[in-house]
Amino acid sequence: MLAGEEPKLGPAGLVVLLSGVFLAVMSTFIVNLAIPSIQRDLSASPSEMSAVVAYYGLAYGAMLITGGRLGDIYGRRRLFVLGLAGFTVSALICGLAGSVSILIGARIAEGIAAAAMFPQILSVIRVTSADEHARARAFAAFGVALGLSGIAGPLIGGALIAADLWGTGWRAVFLFNVPIGLIACFGAMRLIPETRAGGTTRLDAGGALLCAVGLGLLLYPLIVGQGAGWPSWALISMAAAALTLVLFLLDQRRKSGTGKSPVIEPRLFKIPSFSSGVAIAFLFHSTVVAFLYALALFLQTGLDYSPWHAALITAPIPAAFLLTSLIAGRLLPSYGSFPMMCLGGAVVALGYGGCAWIAVNQDVAGGRGLVPALVATGIGQGLFLPPLLNAVLASTSKEYAGQAAGLVATAQQVGGAFGVAITSMLYVSVAAPAASTHLRDAGDAFGLALTYEIGAAVLALCLLVSPDARRANPRRIVSSRSNGAPKWPPATPCINAFWTSGGGCMTTMI
Repeated sequence: MLAGEEPKLGPAGLVVLLSGVFLAVMSTFIVNLAIPSIQRDLSASPSEMSAVVAYYGLAYGAMLITGGRLGDIYGRRRLFVLGLAGFTVSALICGLAGSVSILIGARIAEGIAAAAMFPQILSVIRVTSADEHARARAFAAFGVALGLSGIAGPLIGGALIAADLWGTGWRAVFLFNVPIGLIACFGAMRLIPETRAGGTTRLDAGGALLCAVGLGLLLYPLIVGQGAGWPSWALISMAAAALTLVLFLLDQRRKSGTGKSPVIEPRLFKIPSFSSGVAIAFLFHSTVVAFLYALALFLQTGLDYSPWHAALITAPIPAAFLLTSLIAGRLLPSYGSFPMMCLGGAVVALGYGGCAWIAVNQDVAGGRGLVPALVATGIGQGLFLPPLLNAVLASTSKEYAGQAAGLVATAQQVGGAFGVAITSMLYVSVAAPAASTHLRDAGDAFGLALTYEIGAAVLALCLLVSPDARRANPRRIVSSRSNGAPKWPPATPCINAFWTSGGGCMTTMI
């Protein structure tokens, strides 16, 4: 279906589309559980096992913006199917890998395929929703898929490894993706309408290369720098990333000004709600990923829990997220994005603070003492994340849906890597060595690590409720008279200047 038409995504098509979310997120949880078994079976070194996890995230984060733009140009359904097929084939290769080098290569391919697939999920929802009510329900379903994958991933992964079906062991956690991916590919061809942006037929290959190199130089030290002790090359790489990304942004401004088709349209950052939304997505998602990392570190190294036991303690977060997303989808058309995000951000900050206080001041040897605060955290995230995606993506025109989705997803990925790097440094600074099992040291380390999550959540909330933003906006954020674009607090003048200055967009993520 070409630009100018009004495609509609039915319920069955939405289920197929969200299968991509389920596979990508669940795969991350499953692989983390399988690491010890993979290391024993393939006689891999710790650095090689780190590469199995890290290189997937590196390839994924570096290619998201390009993946979003390719969908705009060549068709969002087409890129979704290609990405899903590539992810399925890569998972099959991972499951059959006879050496760690093959496994690492397949994981890189899996990350690239996921980067082609994931932005299309967000952009198809943006473009094919009949009205803002349908879009709100679709993004609520997106939140349900995230929560379900967070619950199912550890449980399915642990069960598959323990069952050792037909002697497959850890390989089953990759092979599990293959039939789901095949069914989803066929379903996508029949149930998801094709959409693309009009007027552009070629990818800006030079800009895409600059973007991928810059993001790769930024993400690699953030992902592996802590484990390597932050050597000098990590700082050099981040400095080179800043320079490369500034050159990329200047190149995109020049091409846009001369009528060419850039990878990123710089005018997107002149949309106040989009520019501030990307900043908020970076900050908030950095807390989501970093919190789960710190919690796993605390439970497994501090309290000496098994991965299975730790997964059970963590399960209230995705469970609460799932249920809250369902409720949020019904409330969003009536109350709007802004009040729900304010409530969600406040509840998340309280949840992080509660976990820190409990770990530092109470005996949590059984782990159950954290559950109320974990439930609060999941509730807050469920109230915040789906409305955020809805508001940010709806603030742009459908023509730029792929670019916008790629930028938001990249901000989330880089934010997650940044948050983990900061949280890891804070945790290890107290629990030294990192594998210390002394309960008090572990509780203090966890509490200190969560100061980042608390601070970043509060900062995201401050950006959202700034006085300039409150004065400039109506109370109702989603309205039947808004032509499908929910209005929520625009960026303050300093944020607008920051994003449109040319170099600030990416360099602030270091």
